[in-house]
Amino acid sequence: MEKRRILAIDDDLTVLKFIESALRSAYEISTLSFCHDIQNTLESFRPDLLLLDLKLPNNDGYELCQQIREYRNFDSIPVILMTGVDLNAIRNNYSKVGASDYLLKPFDADSLISKISSTFNSVN
Repeated sequence: MEKRRILAIDDDLTVLKFIESALRSAYEISTLSFCHDIQNTLESFRPDLLLLDLKLPNNDGYELCQQIREYRNFDSIPVILMTGVDLNAIRNNYSKVGASDYLLKPFDADSLISKISSTFNSVN
């Protein structure tokens, strides 16, 4: 059986390495530390789920999530927003921009895996 694909976008390389390490046995992982052309990245990797940091240089995670929703082939891809700040704002806004869920940083491997599993289960 082919592994599901996850694309993680975060400007913190430590977070990306942690995500890759935690998920690589169960998923095919691709990581980006910046996002200049999300549509081409999505088209080439074809992820089944996106982990997206809210605070990226030159990009707002909320706006990027809304932009992804405009791409016909990716309008329903599950997106989990990641943030280390402003819990109330993410609680109130993640679903408004089309995200499936959110994850607060710092997180451990069990929390990450659990959040991804529950997100996949909710879309199946």
